[in-house]
Parts: sequence; structure tokens; C-alpha cells
Amino acid sequence: MEEAGVKVELGTTLQRIVSKNGIATGVILGTGREVPCQIVIVAVGVIPETGLVADSGITVDRGIVVNEHCMTSVEGIYAAGDVAQGTNSLTGESRPIPIFPNAYRQGHVTGCNMAGEPETLDSSFAMNSVEFFGLPTISAGLSTAEGSEFKILEMSNPHKKSHKRVILRDGKVAGALFVGDVDRAGIFTGLIRSKIDVSSFQSSLLEQDFGLLSLPVEYRKQVVRGKGVLA
Repeated sequence: MEEAGVKVELGTTLQRIVSKNGIATGVILGTGREVPCQIVIVAVGVIPETGLVADSGITVDRGIVVNEHCMTSVEGIYAAGDVAQGTNSLTGESRPIPIFPNAYRQGHVTGCNMAGEPETLDSSFAMNSVEFFGLPTISAGLSTAEGSEFKILEMSNPHKKSHKRVILRDGKVAGALFVGDVDRAGIFTGLIRSKIDVSSFQSSLLEQDFGLLSLPVEYRKQVVRGKGVLA
């Protein structure tokens, strides 16, 4: 971003917008410093539209509250997708996670339960994939963590503009962040979702040749389907 002429302010917040005749002329940062500008863009994320169930008796918080079966507080009524508010399996927090992979999994669980086939959404966490100035970034689960229960593995290559961070908790992957080199990000998403203990091979997690063959045999059997030879 800096190479493209963007100045990034970290560790601060926006205190107020300065305007003249209704037109933005600058912002006051949390540090008290004023930054002149011509336009202000504010992003607040997704706010679920819950009006459909207003006055229905269905519990609503930030979204339509659902349990692990994607059922609302009313028996036999289900919700899935951006409007549904479930439990983040990594933080224990009840909140909407408005991303496509989560909506897909919720839809599957909802459909199964509505059809009489019990199914549980056993893992739900935030993921994101963006690209700025040609540099891809993928995050899954926790991107930052503080506390003695966490172990953070990091590797950077400034020449290749790549950075990798893996957050471990109790020997399992609780979060991953990849910048530049994102080829194996999907493997880490699977490790988070399946709660695989990586203690025995954690030293190789950030190695360049880390891949499916680095994982336990039993786990590979779960993720690799179809005919093949088990090596």
C-alpha cells in the first residue's frame, strides 16, 4: 500500500469528521491529530435484515439466533446465511458470520434437519479473502491472539512480499493469516474446522513444502476422496 502511495495509520481510531458547508475537509484521529481529506469512507460490515421475523416470537439479537442445528427459538423454524447468528466455535461468541462458506454449511445443515436427517454445525468461524494492489491476503479463524494459552508461528519473506502467521491453542490451529503466498491456506482452514492436533508436526507448518502429505494418514483419508493409492 505504501509503495502505491497510500499512507496507513495504525493503532488509532476516527474521533470525528471535520466539515465545512456539509462537505468533509478532514478527520480528527484518536491521537488528536487532524488529517485533511476530500472524502470519508466508513465501512461497518454487514448488518443482517431481521425484519422478516419481527413480532414473530423468534429470538433476534444482531441476527436471527440459531442453535447448532440452525433452528431458531421456535421449534421447526430454521435460519441460514448472513441473517443467522450462531456460535463462533473458536471464541464462543454468539454473532453473525456473514461469509459464503458459512452460509453454505448452514444451508446444508438446515436442509438436512428440515428433511428429518439430524445434522449439526460443528465448526463456524470467520474467514476472509481480499486482494490489494495485486497482493492476495487470506485469513481464517483468529488473526491475532494474546495470552499464555496461544503459540504464534510466523515467517516473512520481504523480497517475495509474503508473510505467514499460524496461531496455535492446545496444540490445534486456531487461526491462520497468509499474505502473498496463499497456496496452502485451504489446508489450514480444514485443520481449524476439524480441530486436528498438529503438535507432532507443528515445526513444518510454515515450511515451503508443507502440504497434504505432511498431515496424519487418518486425516488425509477424510479429505481425499475417490480412487487412489495411499502412500
